[in-house]
Amino acid sequence: MDSTEIKLPNKLKNKYKGANKSNPAVLKINLLLELLDYSFKNTVLSTGTKNEQNFSKYVYDKLVTDSLVLKDLGTLNLMTSMRLKAETALLFLV
Repeated sequence: MDSTEIKLPNKLKNKYKGANKSNPAVLKINLLLELLDYSFKNTVLSTGTKNEQNFSKYVYDKLVTDSLVLKDLGTLNLMTSMRLKAETALLFLV
């Protein structure tokens, strides 16, 4: 699970608001990938102001015992870590 941002033309700033004045129009792409079969499990497009932590909720319903979750520090919060532990998933920060 990870995200990336694409800077858009300034004329799109009302639809895809960026997080700051230097990037007024941004499209954020959040992607959940299943590495066992290389399939996309979820893709969410949003403005550049949306926090990556909000995307974590799409992971929980897909967890099974001994799941491996790879996340970057941008998506880490205490509640996420506690939820993953309760689901008996292994969390790696990359």
